[in-house]
Amino acid sequence: MATEFPDVIELNVGGKLYTTMLSTLCKYEDSMLAAMFSGRHVIHRDKDCRYMIDCDGSSFGHILEFLRFGTLPPSDVSEAVHRYAEYFGLKELSSKLLDYKQVRIAFEVNAINVRNPLFLTVINKVIDLLKPVKYGHIANTIIVIVHVSERHTTISRTT
Repeated sequence: MATEFPDVIELNVGGKLYTTMLSTLCKYEDSMLAAMFSGRHVIHRDKDCRYMIDCDGSSFGHILEFLRFGTLPPSDVSEAVHRYAEYFGLKELSSKLLDYKQVRIAFEVNAINVRNPLFLTVINKVIDLLKPVKYGHIANTIIVIVHVSERHTTISRTT
């Protein structure tokens, strides 16, 4: 049996309390939030009968501000909000957040890492190889050779 939701929804999101309209949560019909509040799914409630969403409450506040007013979050929280926008299937917010440089970089690094799980390991090894280089010798050329195969990764450095 489908659950009926009131027009005004009280939420407990990671311990932060929010009150919003059902229409706000369902603004994007193809989002997870719209699916959650469609009546097809069971949503747990806290002891005060607020609907529970298990995520960071502060980040979710920025999600609500976007749903209400189209407001984008400040850059210092944009990566976290982008992760939740992706999780909740809010494609429009996710797309707009890619305009933030740090969000775009994190998104691209994650995409590369998904295709090649050794990527971050290789990058960290390259960084470790370069740490001992003295910046007073900038005129020197440093060549880093990375060979990645399915079985192992070889990294060497010449100066």
